[in-house]
Amino acid sequence: MLEQDYFMRMISQLTAVLSEVLFHKKAQQMEEARGGIRTGVKSLLGFDLDLLHSFSDAQILELLNTSGELDAAKCYATAMLLKEEAGIDAVEGKTAESVGTAEKALSLMLEMILSGAAGLPASTAADAEALIEILSPYELPLHIEEKIFRYYEQARRYDKAEDTLFGIVERSHQFVPEGLQFYQRLLKKSDEELQAGNLPRGEAEEGAAELRRIAVV
Repeated sequence: MLEQDYFMRMISQLTAVLSEVLFHKKAQQMEEARGGIRTGVKSLLGFDLDLLHSFSDAQILELLNTSGELDAAKCYATAMLLKEEAGIDAVEGKTAESVGTAEKALSLMLEMILSGAAGLPASTAADAEALIEILSPYELPLHIEEKIFRYYEQARRYDKAEDTLFGIVERSHQFVPEGLQFYQRLLKKSDEELQAGNLPRGEAEEGAAELRRIAVV
């Protein structure tokens, strides 16, 4: 109960910060919007935005870990603030900065979803998928692609998981064993489950066979 109350307080405070940022963005006041994000990071998370810029997504996750457990409330707030900053960078034509910040935001969101963090807003998956779409023109770090793969499988979107899997394998054959385990899990499911995931059994069997061919190359 205390944990849920803490999460709800964080969401309430974050909503106020994001509302102010959105107000400035709509008014094309980008410096004020960026200042709102910087202030929000300091007040909600207790550290400077520059620290998030200097840290990798893995380092940020480590920073947000308390006694071996991810602080989901702070992780969510961090992800959403970074997502908004990536949007500001994009508007200002700072493509490299926008992509790098969006990658961090996506990695944090997927980490929370995959870990089954309690209390996440229902919009979290939609926010993650919006970032996936924004980043689709770019080659993402493999560890983020792997999170996307696992996210799609968890969401039972097996066709998307398969597409992501083969994109990863093209870059690294080290992921082949995990890919084969994915097909083992899939082929134990019913035809109805596979059809609902847009990957009929025949297509799943073809994908498994192709991956086995890659494994022996």
